[in-house]
Amino acid sequence: MKRFWILILGITFLVGLAGCTPPEETKALVLDEVPTQITADFALPTVYEDFNLEWFLNDEPIGFVLPIKYSFKGITDVLSVKMTKGFTVVTGEKEVTYALSSITTDLYIQTENNQSITSKDTYVQGSVRLDSDVDAFDQENLTMGIKGRGNSTWDFPKKPYRIKFTERQSLLGMRPAKDYVLLAEYNDKSLIRNYLAQYFATLLDIEYTLENRFVQLYINGNYNGLYLLTEQVEVDKNRLNIDESVDADGGFLIEMESNDRIWQEGEEDLNWVKVDGYNYVIKSPDMDELTATQVDGKVQYIKSTLNTFIQSIGQGTYESYMDMNQFIDYFIISELFKQVDIGYSSVYIYKDKNELMRMGPVWDFDISSGNGDYYDSGPEGYWVDYNPWFNYLIDKPEFESRFIVRFMEVSYQYFDQLIAELDLVSSLLFTDALINFEKWQILGIYVWPNPPQMVEADTYAKQIQYLKNYLIQREPWLTTTLTTEGYR
Repeated sequence: MKRFWILILGITFLVGLAGCTPPEETKALVLDEVPTQITADFALPTVYEDFNLEWFLNDEPIGFVLPIKYSFKGITDVLSVKMTKGFTVVTGEKEVTYALSSITTDLYIQTENNQSITSKDTYVQGSVRLDSDVDAFDQENLTMGIKGRGNSTWDFPKKPYRIKFTERQSLLGMRPAKDYVLLAEYNDKSLIRNYLAQYFATLLDIEYTLENRFVQLYINGNYNGLYLLTEQVEVDKNRLNIDESVDADGGFLIEMESNDRIWQEGEEDLNWVKVDGYNYVIKSPDMDELTATQVDGKVQYIKSTLNTFIQSIGQGTYESYMDMNQFIDYFIISELFKQVDIGYSSVYIYKDKNELMRMGPVWDFDISSGNGDYYDSGPEGYWVDYNPWFNYLIDKPEFESRFIVRFMEVSYQYFDQLIAELDLVSSLLFTDALINFEKWQILGIYVWPNPPQMVEADTYAKQIQYLKNYLIQREPWLTTTLTTEGYR
């Protein structure tokens, strides 16, 4: 009897094997239902001839909707399907591309009664319309409020703005949220320093990076120039998704801020804290919504976390408190671009509940890469040790060694990609940039804090060449000096 059942099981197994691979044309028919070029969100089939289907995009599960992507460079993804019926499992895949977008999109803002946007504190109500050459990204009559933003950049004629929608919106395929930022890039005459820093961050071990899009901005019918539309740095389920609970040991997002601006951020030990002589603005949670007891618990926890981390550097136990690889990559980006603010402002740190501290996202790179006449902005010389945490860490031989090794890896693997991206994006932006500079005639004219060499670059092509030359001089200086002399 035992042999009989073994025989039956064996036959069943062999029959199952025989049915494991349905005809190739069956798999092809499933995948043929998906167009090769995606022009809008596409609903994927859930079953096919009694097979249950699972879908993956570049090996990541995507449910049953293949979303269109914003693709000014042309993106090819691998769509794969897993077909299951009983014990039979088969897979297939195909390449898909996306409708090619222009690198810029016209973004129209209409304020109520044509009101001017004059405040960084008060929103003016209005609506947004997007006119894209890919129909799927067209939008109109999106209700929103708009106000000014920025510190020194708010004083320029070409103003930066913050937009807040009444409901979550996905603009040009970006992750849906209520808050967006329009960066004017007025003093960055290449118009791409912030874009390149964000692009480079996507190549490295930076957990959270910001999405962005170039737009030609019109306000109340008037052309305002070429802008970079990007995410607001904030905790959000679709963006930086960390704990926002009122628990004292819950997650937090903080930003380093300078002494001369901290007064704008509210009260000490409520909206910001001072640790080791440096100021940290509490971006999340919203402290004004907490009770006094909750505020005290959260403030003490943040202070304790930062103090413990700083003490751990001296004790050599810092890896227990920070994501080492992520910290190193964050500081590599800042060092390569020689970003001015790394020591005192626009430096974000976050911590999820029961997780290690992480740096990021990278932010505010308009004054970097040779754009700056009030600091040593040339292509030679170290800069990131201006940051207090990095200054402590780089004194540790094991950290210095790992930083140098990783810098060499990054340089070898990704620097050429960075330069290729610079060439591509600047070439695609060229006509739009010229239109921007017809509106803002500042080429060849000093705009704070342009150094003399940047002022002398009196065409857009020369601005791009100035930025490119800077990076291709800085990278070999760093690699040579790090390997021969170390960081100190």
